[in-house]
Amino acid sequence: MSILLSLSKMLFLAGHLEAGIHRAPIVIPGYKIRQATSYPLEQYRVYRSNGKGEAVAIPFQIDEIDKFGDFILPLGESSNQHLSNGIFDKFDELSFMGDDVGPVDPPKVWKFGPPAHLFELKITKRGLAGRTKKGAIYLGVHLKEVPKIAKKYVVYDLSRGTITTSRYSYSFDDKNYLILDGVKLLRNDDEGKIKETQVIDSSTFYAKADLKYFLTIVAGHRSVNSRLEAYKSGPVRTIVRVVFVYTLLKLNFDVGMYTEVSFFSNSVFIPAIVNNPLNGKDSLNQGSGFYYG
Repeated sequence: MSILLSLSKMLFLAGHLEAGIHRAPIVIPGYKIRQATSYPLEQYRVYRSNGKGEAVAIPFQIDEIDKFGDFILPLGESSNQHLSNGIFDKFDELSFMGDDVGPVDPPKVWKFGPPAHLFELKITKRGLAGRTKKGAIYLGVHLKEVPKIAKKYVVYDLSRGTITTSRYSYSFDDKNYLILDGVKLLRNDDEGKIKETQVIDSSTFYAKADLKYFLTIVAGHRSVNSRLEAYKSGPVRTIVRVVFVYTLLKLNFDVGMYTEVSFFSNSVFIPAIVNNPLNGKDSLNQGSGFYYG
């Protein structure tokens, strides 16, 4: 399944984006919609049409990415907010939920001041047997009064270490972000009450680094600790950066490994690659490995 994305400031074709809509989140890098970038972040809002020509604000967020390819996360002990330029650049990411994509119908009725610039992002879902479904969202740039962002789909409770959405609850272990304290699916029962179903009880971690000309290090989730370095909690997704520390004989060594996890209302994106300081082919013997699950 893929979508075609076109951008118009009223009918200007911008290109294509390979992704999926359905009920999944949609993440669009700025270079895919370059004509709509270069404005201050706080001036952007995203809309859909209700089919009657009226503009309906939908939750969205723009996440900045720095020159190293990392998200700019404003909160936490090692925030890199100082690298922000406050502008929607070509490598920054616009995200919203596929559920919020509306009809291809540029809004004409505004219950508030209309944006100074309005960009149409057309999305086409390719289905089975050549079936397609078309929709659009509208990216507005307000130069004067900027409407408030609608609602939040994701809530991060730092004190409890939980991510909560309308569809699941994700809990970190209170001492180690590598370990889960459980994942629960949330749904309404026949009486309309929220019912929790535990789907994951816990997680584990194992790594073996057989270093050439040195020693072999074997680590599990009891010998590798992690800490929350920085985070951002927006209307559409929460992003956390976690760094790893290896404990040997009660000494903690910062191994330079980290990962950035994105939580959406119905999914969790854990990168398949964890940045690390070792060059595997040059530094490690065969038999070295990493497992998390």
